[in-house]
Amino acid sequence: MIGKTLSGKYEIKREVGRGGMGVIYEALHTALNRTVAIKVLHAQFTHDIGFLDRFKREARAMARLDHKNIIRVFDVLEDEGTHFIIMEYFRGQNLHQVLKKRKTLSQRGVLSIAYQVSKALSYAHDKGVIHRDIKPANIIIGKNGTAKIADFGIAATTDESSLTAANHIIGTPEYMSLEQSRGEVLDGRSDLYALGMVMYEMLCGQTYYAGIAGSDVLKKLAYDESEFQLHFEHSVTSSLKKLVKDLLKKKREDRIADASVLIQQIKMSKQELKSEKKRALPKQHSETRTQETPPFFTSGKGPKKEAEQEPTVIAPKQQQTPRVQDLPATKKRPKPIAILAVITLIFTVVASTYFTNLPQTPNTRLGRKTQPKNEIRLLDKKREQQTTNLEKTPLTRLKEEQARIEKENRAQKKAALKLAKVKKEREQAIKQRKRQEALLKSELIKLSKEQTQTRKEVLALNRVQRKRKSLVKNVRTHKKKTFTKQKKSVQVAALTPANTIDSLGAILSRLTTAYEKKDLRALQKMTQMSKNRTIFLKQIFNNYKTITVSVTDLSIEANQANATISITELRTHQNKKTLPPNHWKDAELIIPKDKGHWKKVHW
Repeated sequence: MIGKTLSGKYEIKREVGRGGMGVIYEALHTALNRTVAIKVLHAQFTHDIGFLDRFKREARAMARLDHKNIIRVFDVLEDEGTHFIIMEYFRGQNLHQVLKKRKTLSQRGVLSIAYQVSKALSYAHDKGVIHRDIKPANIIIGKNGTAKIADFGIAATTDESSLTAANHIIGTPEYMSLEQSRGEVLDGRSDLYALGMVMYEMLCGQTYYAGIAGSDVLKKLAYDESEFQLHFEHSVTSSLKKLVKDLLKKKREDRIADASVLIQQIKMSKQELKSEKKRALPKQHSETRTQETPPFFTSGKGPKKEAEQEPTVIAPKQQQTPRVQDLPATKKRPKPIAILAVITLIFTVVASTYFTNLPQTPNTRLGRKTQPKNEIRLLDKKREQQTTNLEKTPLTRLKEEQARIEKENRAQKKAALKLAKVKKEREQAIKQRKRQEALLKSELIKLSKEQTQTRKEVLALNRVQRKRKSLVKNVRTHKKKTFTKQKKSVQVAALTPANTIDSLGAILSRLTTAYEKKDLRALQKMTQMSKNRTIFLKQIFNNYKTITVSVTDLSIEANQANATISITELRTHQNKKTLPPNHWKDAELIIPKDKGHWKKVHW
């Protein structure tokens, strides 16, 4: 296929990947000089006319989707019996490859990918399209962290024109919901379940069904309706745990209603994760900062430098007489100056004591009445306090004003946040009510359809029972031999076919067991294989000590079942683990059905 030109304008450059439905190539649109991705269907699907009709019409429905988190579908074409889809080429790795390297992702990364995927699903569901195969291999991660959903090849529309028949099981078992595994009519909640399983795998490093074959997963889904026992690491936030658990409820009625509600809950989980990180800051760091910050510093920008710090306000004291010993010892003064200072000191002390001890009368120049010394000292102290208060008042008033303004700002912010929260809650309640009304309407329509269908089935069953009674009456008139033969034929006609899932699961489990045990004879008995297939199996059985396989992409139809058997791990005789090459890693299986019985498997 590489080097070939399809429809005269798409030149195949290289193979990008393989899946259960087809092979994906990188190609060049020669007229526009634009790189595109082309998905070429496997030859086995080209012979099923009904499947091709469904494929073409549903692929055209996918072309209506235009969202930044969805790989766009440009066209669906055919060239000389080769059917293919033209898609957007997006450079990156799928999430399955990312998880193989990193095992787990951070909570922030999980929420980012889930947020983008849920936005894409919300858009697709609003357009009436369900993906039906959300899994890590179908989520492409770009270098800048952009996530895009790929492979809408098995998607379906939710309206009555959906061409995927009921009772057909299609998808990957590990990510299937309960209703999908039973072949029931699906809605958007099945995609949300699959996204929840992908989120669990991103957090824990493996799927819930790790190590279990696809057929056994289908059995568990079919018969075990108990809720999952999920285990998370201690660091995972409570809201994120609850979110994953709500998505993985077995009954769709118990899950999150739709993708838009999921988007809001992811936002809340992001907020909780941010707040927990803030609370997790070390206390010693904050204590050290508060000790270094002066007590009057309230701006929150950290302590000022020495040159920028505000001066400490000190109340003015009475003028004290300077003492010689207070002068710096490093600066030596000449002796005459020191003598003059001592004389001045003595003179000042004598003069002050003399004037304070003089009697004061009403005839003095100051015109004051005589007052006791104690009262004079009290008045002096009051004057000092008043002057201190006058000097302190501007700074304290400024601080009080700043504190008051900050308090008012905080109160206004809180009020604005509360008002915004009330508005959001009101809007969400209105949206939720509208969604519930829409869901109720759709449920009522479904119930009415189911009632009409059950009435038709009851009428048909009554007709069958009447015919059976008439046959029994006719048989009783004949002899015993003819009676027994006719009775057997009637009983055989009335019997219902055996459980399809059980018998098919047993075939696939025996097939995988024989493959892993390298039992070539058992494989030849169970399957119809060519000489090339026999030679290939002999080679890998001889070259490798251990082979691990799994069955994926299982789909069950009226006359056959399709599946992909993949070699997931190889070990050499030296017990070295190797990965199989892409060109012989996967093999498609067809299990034909004749008269209610499964026949030999075709490679």
